[in-house]
Amino acid sequence: MGKMNSFSEKYGYSVDEKGRINFKKIIKRLHAEEKENANYHLLRQTVELYGSKKRYPFFYIFTERSWKKFYDEKVEGMDTPLRIKFLTNYCGEASLDNSERLSFPKEFLGFIGAEKDLILQGDGEKIQVWSKKNFEEYLKGLSKLSPSTDLDDMFSKRS
Repeated sequence: MGKMNSFSEKYGYSVDEKGRINFKKIIKRLHAEEKENANYHLLRQTVELYGSKKRYPFFYIFTERSWKKFYDEKVEGMDTPLRIKFLTNYCGEASLDNSERLSFPKEFLGFIGAEKDLILQGDGEKIQVWSKKNFEEYLKGLSKLSPSTDLDDMFSKRS
């Protein structure tokens, strides 16, 4: 297996009337062998804003390779009923069309409350998909809890 790409950047996208986004910016970052496999795995998740008890929905996009790694480490060992429940309730797939647009299932867009504007946030070997409104609200809440200056000099501090 080749080296996996790691994503950290934030991308803004608009969803068209068919629930698609133009995925060309990110496709260019994937290996050619993964680009040819135009299937992506989706995983619903929520994150709690520390101390607020408020949960924000998002979903992950995994490439075929990163999904296999995740599945082998986290899912394969589950007993069958739990694995089926997990796969049925939390997972889905998306694929590219000939114009390199990625189509998300309506239930995933509904889960995150996306109307039109999305934020795709890199998260290592996977990508988080948020509604723009929820992402901005979550970041605003984070900045109140933990000022960004805590991270400004993280590499200059010596342990």
